[in-house]
Order: sequence, then structure tokens, then C-alpha cells
Amino acid sequence: MSKLRKPIEVETLDVTANVGIYFWRRSDAITRITGPDGDEWRTHMYRHIKTREDVLRHWAHNAVANGVTDVSDLDGWADVRRGTVTFLVDT
Repeated sequence: MSKLRKPIEVETLDVTANVGIYFWRRSDAITRITGPDGDEWRTHMYRHIKTREDVLRHWAHNAVANGVTDVSDLDGWADVRRGTVTFLVDT
């Protein structure tokens, strides 16, 4: 049985970033999940998204963590016309 390894050093960083979410055209990009006419597939896929703020946080997380700059690059929003909603990370 092998012993558990311990790191020789641990660093903890507090990372803060502001994400600008720009709406360039009117669309159902948010209400397709949160609204009364929400798409069943998307609401099943994103069970944790219930409100507009949840959608914005999901988008912001993907912008920071994955470098996403356009909503159409995300699963569940690939059918939104490119350029409709864009993200800009400011650290």
C-alpha cells in the first residue's frame, strides 16, 4: 500500500475578475431557461439555473474559467446568433 503524498508547498490565491456581459440584440438567451416558455432540454441540462442572475453567473464563470467570449460558444446557447451576447473579462 502506498503512502499518501503531501505537497512540499501550498499557495492559496484570491482571484477576482469583473465580467462585462454585453447584449447586442434582443433575444431569448436568458428566458429560454428561466422563463415560462423555457426549453425543456435546457432546463433539464441546467437544473441549477433558475433565475436571470443564475444565467449571468453561469456565463461569467465560463468567461473567466474557460475563456468564452460569445454566448453561442456555450452548450445550450449554440443556436443563439453569434454576437448577440458577448463577454469581456476585466481582471
